[in-house]
Amino acid sequence: MKILQIVRSMNIGGLENYVKNLMKYLLSRGCQCECLVCDNKISDYEDILIDMGIHIYHIPAPNKTKMELYNNITSFISKNKEYDIIHCHMAGSNGVLAKAARVGGAENIICHSHGVSLNQHENIKMMIYMRIMQHLMKNNAKAYIACSEAAGEYLYGQNLFKKRGIVIENGIQLEKYTFCVQDRIECRKEYNIKDADFVLGHTGSLSTVKNQEAIIEIVSALKKVYPTVKAILVGGGDKDKFLRSKAVQLGVENNIIFTGKQNNVGKYLSAMDIFIFPSKSEGFGLSLLEAQANGLPCIVSDKIQPEVKISENIWTVGLDDSIQNWLNAVDCAMKAGRVANSTEVIRKAGLDDKSCYKRVLEVYKGVMKNDAI
Repeated sequence: MKILQIVRSMNIGGLENYVKNLMKYLLSRGCQCECLVCDNKISDYEDILIDMGIHIYHIPAPNKTKMELYNNITSFISKNKEYDIIHCHMAGSNGVLAKAARVGGAENIICHSHGVSLNQHENIKMMIYMRIMQHLMKNNAKAYIACSEAAGEYLYGQNLFKKRGIVIENGIQLEKYTFCVQDRIECRKEYNIKDADFVLGHTGSLSTVKNQEAIIEIVSALKKVYPTVKAILVGGGDKDKFLRSKAVQLGVENNIIFTGKQNNVGKYLSAMDIFIFPSKSEGFGLSLLEAQANGLPCIVSDKIQPEVKISENIWTVGLDDSIQNWLNAVDCAMKAGRVANSTEVIRKAGLDDKSCYKRVLEVYKGVMKNDAI
């Protein structure tokens, strides 16, 4: 089976990490994988993919009208018709990809929803655009995968997803996130964190939707009770300068640790005492699953999808709730501590990577057996 994954980029991030690991799994099952990146810039993961034996192609980044994207995909597929499966991972552009791939000669096209939009119901133009994309996906794709019910209904519409959608959660490599005492010691030493220091943490891109600003405000309030409280923010992004400025403004610049982009997330999770995930929107929340695999007690916003809440030690706080509600949750999480055998709980829930990727491969096989859209 020869498979093409179409992505916007392969930079460090949840979606990109998912696609990278999916291709690794598919290779182990005898599939041939290639990747089409819709950007001429070289991405973070490309050297890793090339070492895995995956060929990477580039086309220019999409413009506003998406016509250039449509033409480039049509041209690429028409010249490369040997793919058994085309797997599209570009959210609101998936309709364009599906139509272009079909016109280019592809038959087995799959669309994948990895998230939800913050303002999908507030902008009339966006609503009209999404209706068009849903129509294009419905008439040109053969399977509609989503990481959660909410992600599926957002991208495909409630009716289509209810009839033909497939929820396949984002699994993780459990061994990469298992709690490690040695990692904890080394990481805390690297950042001059004392044994007695209380450490909150978060992993994810520094962006508006991830809402790390709330974490800085929580640390500011906690500092009055726990002067040595620390927060580790693992990730990079366009809100980096803003968040650093916010920390200075609230007088907690020495309590916030910005690590930048990191590959070994498990090491940082082991250094934390509590994981905080105050996102304004999440399709699934892979970072939260990784934190649970590490055994961390987790405090999350009310925008997190239920599919990813596996651990017994999760506290949900509304985004509109007072700061005191977040502090109360922190107090509960501190008393609860880490969960033992957390990786086994996730494995039993079928959220290890191999279980989830196996289900994707089964979708591929099913699509190939049935040529009807």
